[in-house]
Amino acid sequence: MGEQALSERKYDEAAGFYAKAIELEPDNAGNYYKLYRVHKRMRKLEVALGDLSKAVEVCRERGGCTKGNEAMYLMDRAKLFLGLGQCGLAWEDMKVGREIGSRGDTKMLQLMADVEMCAAEIERATAAFVVGDWSDARRYLDLAIPRTERALDLIFMRAQAAYHDFDFYGVVSDTGKVLKFEGKHMDALQLRGDAYTRLGEHDMALKHYKEALKFDPEHKGCKKGHKFVKAITKYDKRGDKSMKEGDHEQAIKYWWQAINHDVT
Repeated sequence: MGEQALSERKYDEAAGFYAKAIELEPDNAGNYYKLYRVHKRMRKLEVALGDLSKAVEVCRERGGCTKGNEAMYLMDRAKLFLGLGQCGLAWEDMKVGREIGSRGDTKMLQLMADVEMCAAEIERATAAFVVGDWSDARRYLDLAIPRTERALDLIFMRAQAAYHDFDFYGVVSDTGKVLKFEGKHMDALQLRGDAYTRLGEHDMALKHYKEALKFDPEHKGCKKGHKFVKAITKYDKRGDKSMKEGDHEQAIKYWWQAINHDVT
């Protein structure tokens, strides 16, 4: 029934049938592998990774599959790890999978080379990030990220490096990619708000701080950012009001207060 639903692209139904199969037969790694295929089709990559990891666990600890299947599961998990930007883990899976399975064809060898390069690039990017070499961190992340499919952690790391490198438009671009998949990513919402603040786009900054505070009203970074920008806009609006009333001297005082609140 799961196979039939999958062939008809009824993914929720297929997932339900495979979940029932797992309840009846929890020591069969193939059931978890089939559930992984469904979640992968649904683009639920993190959930699919959990299914596949369970298949590997059952395979190893309960003897629920052959060595050939274990190698296949490891290779598929390596591809998922690569897609999610976890290239170090992908490299470990590929090495073990190749040892217990076949040596691999040309396509597989090329994939292994890509994974190895990705792992090395992330390692260099992380080392540069730790010491505050933002340009180098971004350079290595620019090489690693295109090898992946949805590496949100790497994209957010690049956004952080871009902020320290004063590339605020780059921050807006990368945090937008993160929020597309994880709308409640608090750190991305704060960082995007901070970038808009530095760009002087105060309405957009407030929008992102408010969005974050809906999810966590006590988030320190977003509360601080929201308070900071509100003060600027308060002085700015008072300056506008004074100018409209013809009190130019008072308008100038308010705008100086806004400028001194954020000298950038």
